[in-house]
Amino acid sequence: MIKMAKYTFNLGFAVLVLLLAGCQTESPDLSMPALATVNGVPVSTEVLQAYLRQQGIAEPTAEQNGEALENLLQLYAVSEAAAANAEFMQQAELQAELELARRRLLFERYAADYVERFPVSDEQLRQQYQDTVAASGRREYRLQTLRFEQQADAMQALVRIQQGDSSFDELAANASSESLDWTNPAALPQAFRAALRNTAVDEVVAVPLESGGEWRVVQVIETREFSPPPFEQVRAGMRADINRKKVQAWIQSLRERADIELENVSVDP
Repeated sequence: MIKMAKYTFNLGFAVLVLLLAGCQTESPDLSMPALATVNGVPVSTEVLQAYLRQQGIAEPTAEQNGEALENLLQLYAVSEAAAANAEFMQQAELQAELELARRRLLFERYAADYVERFPVSDEQLRQQYQDTVAASGRREYRLQTLRFEQQADAMQALVRIQQGDSSFDELAANASSESLDWTNPAALPQAFRAALRNTAVDEVVAVPLESGGEWRVVQVIETREFSPPPFEQVRAGMRADINRKKVQAWIQSLRERADIELENVSVDP
């Protein structure tokens, strides 16, 4: 006999996906051996394994398998009843949520598949590590910044400081300011990075820094020596960062190639 679950099943994303599967024009291929049927619909081994993966269970015990199967039986019983209720299934809000759940799942799995098909090589990782170390230099900086919404305002403030009409502290009294603790040059735009390295402590960098849609006038408060972490320590983070950027570029390319026609949509502010 199946062991009853010891916890209440949370009807969430999985319900939407299975409800959606029940109202597709073509049934999914679940041809692996069925563990049970609910109103004639098979609950396959593959679905059980997928459910366990979603719970973060890689090597389930017999008890966990039993609990998972009981939860799936409940899920199928409710979702099949819902799918058979035509009036319920025709709700526009429900159909929109089902469509969104399906699109999100396809998005996530297809992006993961892209990463698997085009893995980042060790050569790529080592090259990026070397480039980052070269860009980082041997010093990092503690900075004080004056924030401006417009580049022209930042340039005007910078010119006033360079010409001696105002000091950085005087301008800070009437501007939004922010400290940046121990910033590595590798994280900054190349043009600003070069100017920063030529700036002594207490001096103002000769060019403004563009950051997050703002423009900043930057003063160097303090510097210290920097030693880059070993490659093995940052390998995983670098791989994740490269994959993230690669997927973003791939998504943008698909977006640009897609045949999109806006209908009944106003793009005016």
